Amino acid sequence: MLSPVRHKYVVEAALDLINEAKSAVFVSAPFGLSKKDFHGTLESNSRSVLEYGLANSTAYGSIRDLNHHNTRFFPPKRLKRYMGENWDAKTFGAHKIHTKTLIIDPWGNNPAVFIGSTNFSGPSCTKNDENMLLIRGDKRIAAMVEAEFMRMYEHYRSLFWIAKIAAQIKESGQPSSNSY
Repeated sequence: MLSPVRHKYVVEAALDLINEAKSAVFVSAPFGLSKKDFHGTLESNSRSVLEYGLANSTAYGSIRDLNHHNTRFFPPKRLKRYMGENWDAKTFGAHKIHTKTLIIDPWGNNPAVFIGSTNFSGPSCTKNDENMLLIRGDKRIAAMVEAEFMRMYEHYRSLFWIAKIAAQIKESGQPSSNSY
């Protein structure tokens, strides 16, 4: 799919893919997910469907409500220092993701990978010169893209919790018992 077009085809295709999910949905959406378009679709999936996502810190408000049941979304975090050592490099002012990816059922018989430059938003579809590629049924590509997604997801999930616990220790001298 190429943009700009007069319709939100990418958003509709992404919603259809999420509705089809049997076991897993992995989404990397740097600029967040529209509550109007995506939240209801993600919430309507069976509780057995694993839903993991990443969005930039600036879009955290659009994903904060998506942490329920088997759904977990995290923003990238940057740790300047950890245990007295420099930790993360500084890129463009803060840590950011830029990959736009939707992976559906990567371990199933009919995986789908939707990947490209289009943000999962109406304006990105109708106003920008963007693209998305839908790859269906290729288990090898799905496994590779899912492995890279999980590498980023686990990295930023860990940094999110480390930063949260470090802030609690700085504030009260110990981590909260509900931090984990």
